[in-house]
Amino acid sequence: MRKIVIIAVISFNIVSVCAQLKYIPTSEINIGKNFKTNTDIIANEYVFSDNIFSWNIDDSAKLLTLQLRGTSKNGNDLNDTGNIQLFDFGTNYIKWNKKLDYTTSNVDQYDNMLIKTTDGKSSRLNSENGENLWQAKNTIYYVNTIQKIGVGYKYSDSNSSNILEGIDLNTGKSMWKREVRRDYGLNDISLLNDSVILVAANGLHAVNLKNGTGWDYDATTGKKDHAGTVGTNIVSFAFSALMGTDFEVYSCHDLYTDVVSNVLVDSTSIYMADQKSIIRIDHNGDVRWKENLPKGLPSKSTLFMKDSLLYMVNLGFAFWNGQSANYGKPFVAGFNTHTGKRVFLTTIDYKKEQINAFNTRQDTLFLLTKSRVYKYSMTNGSELWEQSIKRDSLGELTDFADADVYIKSDSGFINLNLSDSTKVQVFTRKDKLLILNDLLKPDKIMPLNDLYFCYLETEGYKFMENGGITVVIDKNNKQVAELNISKNAILKGQTLYEVQGNSVVTIDIDQVIKNRIQTPAPHQPTSLSKQTSPES
Repeated sequence: MRKIVIIAVISFNIVSVCAQLKYIPTSEINIGKNFKTNTDIIANEYVFSDNIFSWNIDDSAKLLTLQLRGTSKNGNDLNDTGNIQLFDFGTNYIKWNKKLDYTTSNVDQYDNMLIKTTDGKSSRLNSENGENLWQAKNTIYYVNTIQKIGVGYKYSDSNSSNILEGIDLNTGKSMWKREVRRDYGLNDISLLNDSVILVAANGLHAVNLKNGTGWDYDATTGKKDHAGTVGTNIVSFAFSALMGTDFEVYSCHDLYTDVVSNVLVDSTSIYMADQKSIIRIDHNGDVRWKENLPKGLPSKSTLFMKDSLLYMVNLGFAFWNGQSANYGKPFVAGFNTHTGKRVFLTTIDYKKEQINAFNTRQDTLFLLTKSRVYKYSMTNGSELWEQSIKRDSLGELTDFADADVYIKSDSGFINLNLSDSTKVQVFTRKDKLLILNDLLKPDKIMPLNDLYFCYLETEGYKFMENGGITVVIDKNNKQVAELNISKNAILKGQTLYEVQGNSVVTIDIDQVIKNRIQTPAPHQPTSLSKQTSPES
């Protein structure tokens, strides 16, 4: 009788686990062709219940985190709710599945760690069952996976908190608290060394991950504009006087943010520009030099270094109540890295111009605005040439072509930048690539669908996308294979992974680059015999 009861309990538990877990079968599909071996390339396909909105593979390449999110009946709008689930490639089972409200929650993955944020509160999900391991009243913005420490701002019901907090990601408990104001938002958090991060908010702050200590450099990185409020109050006062009603005072303001550069770090120093100045600080927080910038000019900007000069490209915009808006004035400037002395500062004098992109070649700096290309000397900042582009017919200028763009020729594939280094290649919003000559005039106009974009290089082979199809070329730039995958594919070990709608495909790249024919897939598990037990 006792044996019967034990067997019944075991059977019930197995049925319960089976009811909770869903088996996803593997299908083999033809996903491409190896032209050297004249053989088909076979992929394994896993089909899930809904469109895959976001995905992440763990370091072992055994566990796949999926966020599923379908669309409305018209197919245009994403649903507010969906699911997050963990799929095990080793067993073909979904280990767990949880509902997710995308209007209030988001889940980010850091290596094998899942952090869920809901209404300003963060929690860590148990990778075995999807349940909360802990919840902290903190919005985590930075995660150090080695030390398992998260950094974020403490949750506040009333307004934006200025209390920065370190969270032990094993327990969810607070390790330290420190006031770091963010009147103009949190601009960036980056790693200075193994134990210290740099927090860019109202300036720059060094924060020790374990105890929160460190130096501060305060700066102005935005502006509160009360002009609109003054106007509203004048109108309100006049209306109240006319109608004989009480006068209501409005105290809100418009907020300009991101009037700051990137944080540039080298082995000894940190460089940053704000609304008033550009600085060099050493790693101990001591200001080595500080150079004032012309009043009214600075905006969002980018710093980069070449030789002994620190370059500043001032973009001419900031964010107004969250939207991009004209701010300051575009300029390029150069500073001596050792002394901070300004070598040059050259403004762009056209009104309402914003810099969309910049690029450098030898001693020349190129800038793009919506309808103009500029060419400057990086030695003295002098303007070498300027050319307007017909925006109505060619489209708004957006970016420069990188070294990853190829075109097809009779002899194989050619890198566009290497084919003629005297030319400048520029993209437009009308899906065109302009090939510009020395005078920055278009010599040739190419449609986007004639271009191949290299997104992966491994073992001497390049994977390039054109129109959602991947072409693989060898070291001689000759095509060896073609795959029905896009540039969103990622490589883990010797396997390519890509999400396609509601399915995930995996490809053994030995089929592509090693002239090897795919062997049949191993027998798929049909029981829970290899399934690990969930944590209690």
